Amino acid sequence: MLHSISHGWGRFEVDYGDLVATNDYARDGQALTYEITMGELTGNTATVGFEWRHLSGQSCAIVAGGGRLGGRSHR
Repeated sequence: MLHSISHGWGRFEVDYGDLVATNDYARDGQALTYEITMGELTGNTATVGFEWRHLSGQSCAIVAGGGRLGGRSHR
């Protein structure tokens, strides 16, 4: 997973316990599309701008609202 993230793109499933989502990071490193695949909000999707911020070593933070997109929700 770190290999793909370090290049700013990839598709990953995230399990928050009561909600599961697929996060798809665009190759341009500026757009994230997520889809909720399990839980109360199943079927909701959105595309939002983001940017990677290096913390230290191989650690990065994802900052919402970065990039060129303000955010678009889909259902």
